[in-house]
Amino acid sequence: MGRLMNSLFIKSAIFHFQTHWSSRAHFWSGVLGMLVNNALTLLGIWAMLFAGKPDLDPARDVFLITNFLLMIGWGVVHVFLGGVTNLDQQINEGGLDLALVTPRAPFLLLSYSKSHLPAWGDVILGLIGIVIYSFYYGPFFFAHSILATAVSTLSLYAFFLFIGCLAFWFRRTESANSVLLNICLAFNTYPVIDTASGLRWILFLSPILLAGVIPARAITNPSLELLGLEIVGGIILFILVRAFFYLGLKRYQSNSGMSAQRQN
Repeated sequence: MGRLMNSLFIKSAIFHFQTHWSSRAHFWSGVLGMLVNNALTLLGIWAMLFAGKPDLDPARDVFLITNFLLMIGWGVVHVFLGGVTNLDQQINEGGLDLALVTPRAPFLLLSYSKSHLPAWGDVILGLIGIVIYSFYYGPFFFAHSILATAVSTLSLYAFFLFIGCLAFWFRRTESANSVLLNICLAFNTYPVIDTASGLRWILFLSPILLAGVIPARAITNPSLELLGLEIVGGIILFILVRAFFYLGLKRYQSNSGMSAQRQN
């Protein structure tokens, strides 16, 4: 099963890349547009929060590294697993019908079904930022950032999967999905957390922060405590959301099944 899914992932990644690359002008316009958009957004926030405030330099680094990690995770999910970003729509429209007749994990099959071209810009800018910071923090930072990026991507994917699974219980989930996603991005985009605060671990233990804040803290201030929380938290979050998906799957009715009921 694992080999089948890995093979399918590679094939879908190659197919999506070839599709994007087939129109080079479209590819580069989308990528460059996203690069410029993200760079200007970071520059604007930096100017408002950190410019001319040297006492906030440590918080600035965490803010930028968090955003770079989120960009990579966001980009990887949207480029290679883009179908999970509209999982609720696929569930409501009967997209699971075909996925359920194969031995492969249905949520992965749906994830492989779509790819968002502009998200390459997120991946590229995130990688550039991590590489630049690696010259400042050293080679250990770069090695740890690879692990942190993997955990961040896994956590972000799990969060998208959780949002999509709400469609098993509710028919109209667009507004709820938008709110939940914005909460996730807001918490992780402005991670200026007072580490001396008594509420520090309540915030860190919040699964939503596994997408950016905890990985960023772990690589700027390495510790076994944060490293363990980073890895174990991401894996547990994914396992719980995967179980949530299969719990919701028991409630799923295919379009053909519902059509037959209406005819009867």
